Amino acid sequence: VLSTTPQPLRIDVAQLGARMHYAVPAGFAKAGALNRFYTDIWYPEIQNFLPPGFDLVNGLSRLRGRFHPDIPTEKITSCPMRGLRYAAQLQFSKTEQQRIRHFVKMGRWFSQWVAGKSSTETDCCYGYNSASLEWFASSNAQKSFKVLEQTLVPRAEQKNLLREEFSHHGIPWPDDKWNQEYEQREQQEWKLADLIVCGSDFVKTSLTNLGVNPDKIRVVPYGTPAADRATATHSKSEASESFKLLFVGHGGIRKGLPGLFEALKTITPKKIELIIAGDVSDLPHQPEQSGLHKITYLNKVERDKIQDLMQQADAFVFPSLCEGSATVIYEAMHAGLPVICTPNSGSVITDQQDGLIVPAHDSERLSEAISRLIEDDDLRTRLRNAARETASHYTSDSFARRLLEVISESV
Repeated sequence: VLSTTPQPLRIDVAQLGARMHYAVPAGFAKAGALNRFYTDIWYPEIQNFLPPGFDLVNGLSRLRGRFHPDIPTEKITSCPMRGLRYAAQLQFSKTEQQRIRHFVKMGRWFSQWVAGKSSTETDCCYGYNSASLEWFASSNAQKSFKVLEQTLVPRAEQKNLLREEFSHHGIPWPDDKWNQEYEQREQQEWKLADLIVCGSDFVKTSLTNLGVNPDKIRVVPYGTPAADRATATHSKSEASESFKLLFVGHGGIRKGLPGLFEALKTITPKKIELIIAGDVSDLPHQPEQSGLHKITYLNKVERDKIQDLMQQADAFVFPSLCEGSATVIYEAMHAGLPVICTPNSGSVITDQQDGLIVPAHDSERLSEAISRLIEDDDLRTRLRNAARETASHYTSDSFARRLLEVISESV
């Protein structure tokens, strides 16, 4: 008797870095759908070749996170030496122009490398914006169903959203050949892709504004490994003299920090300690005070330390001007933090229900939202409980399941 159980799709995934802690390839692997995983650095393959202590200095300790136990070793093809070189280039880049140049060059090289390594023995190619063009255009991928994940608002739309903000702070928007190539690569990838997935309606709207057929786009909200754990107990003392407000993110101008500094100046009910975890070296000025409030900069913080910070905070703020769907918001919600963010953050928050949403660029509304959380204990408790409930539906595993369903329906 022949089995009528449908065979899972065979999917090749090509991913630079450990985005969302390998949620896509790991989820596909657990579902029996991962055919091949192409990546740059896979820690088990390089740890014996690194000089003692190499991965513990200069911010390279994150290399230890380049691993996921659910992805079988025999399915992995990596390019560790090129990946290490790329990690070092990003580590020592001092300007946005330098980071974009390395990002675009690596995306092009990686896509060419995957095109040369891949075979025709797959049903689906899954790649990411700016690092899939040559692979999708190759003869090996010609007969495969091609899925592009647009992780962030397209570069051309970023320019529209951020150029004025950069100019306001005396920083010219980088519009050199590397940014132009970035835009062109994305546009060509959209044409080659059979399906484009993204994490939020904000990204989908940006794509359609640039002429992409909306019927080609599916929104699949993300999840977070933190939400896969047992719910942690929030340990912040309500009797603390200061209100601890946490921000986590890379980059300060795009994330809306200057507007947050302005918002703090008008808040008086209680002293605030704003804790900033992440590299915000792009800020032209990093104040240690904003009004009466203290600002603490922690620079880059390891993932497990982020969870500790969230357990000690009173609220999470993310006034970003431009995102895809910020996974750090999912993490904050799971940790039971009341969240204030913008529509541009691409979150799953419903305003007033499980968080507060304020317009981007609006420091006055941001100030009002922070003041409400400080003054209203019942509101904080209600948002905290609702945020945990919402976050429980957005885990890494549930994201991978939704993604597989969307792909299977579309092939």
